[in-house]
Amino acid sequence: MQEVGSSDAIFIVVLPFSIINIHLWLSVSFQWVDNFLDALSLFSRPLFMACICAECYFAVVHPIMYMTDIKGLTMRRVTSVIIWLGTICFTLVKCFVSGVNKYLFNCVPLFMALPVITFCDISILRALKKTDPSGNTNIHPQKKQVFYIIINSFIMTTFAYVPAVVSFSLAGMSPTAIQCYAETSGFCFSMTGSFMMPILYLDSVGKLETFKELWRKWTKALLISKSNTLLK
Repeated sequence: MQEVGSSDAIFIVVLPFSIINIHLWLSVSFQWVDNFLDALSLFSRPLFMACICAECYFAVVHPIMYMTDIKGLTMRRVTSVIIWLGTICFTLVKCFVSGVNKYLFNCVPLFMALPVITFCDISILRALKKTDPSGNTNIHPQKKQVFYIIINSFIMTTFAYVPAVVSFSLAGMSPTAIQCYAETSGFCFSMTGSFMMPILYLDSVGKLETFKELWRKWTKALLISKSNTLLK
């Protein structure tokens, strides 16, 4: 989750400057730095999200193997290093290799991650839906946490990953007049994911209860105020 947060932070910081440079600045030197940082986030975030879903899959569907695996922490660290190295390689290819269609190239990690995310999410939801053999109807807190993670994954896939794939693919296969709008649309969908994921995660671990309670009180007071105004 820390890796996903790092990717989101990079993307949120860089994206506004990226859009401004595309439409106004047109700076070649800034474009090199921008392409590198954008690609670093675009390539790493869906892959790390796929790793999170895969870990949840083994924890829920194969719990004995997951609990008895003494090399789990080592595997997570190795996987994280491999993804970062692979992301850097993808980024360097996009930035320095001529003739690469950057729009379709942006879709590569998404095409790699989406099948893993979809398979793991569906398998986990099917496993959580099964009745406990002991007859216990209470949901274990860890399973509830996994359920929230998977729901968040579905939300991210629906509102961030799939639309971004469509937008970047359209930009890569469209005339120049349409590429600008399609590319901006793809970046906007990805930016939405960068904002959504931290909020969904904080909500799933109960860190937003105070804000939600304040929101409920504020809306209740607003409705009472409007009702009193209508009665007068």
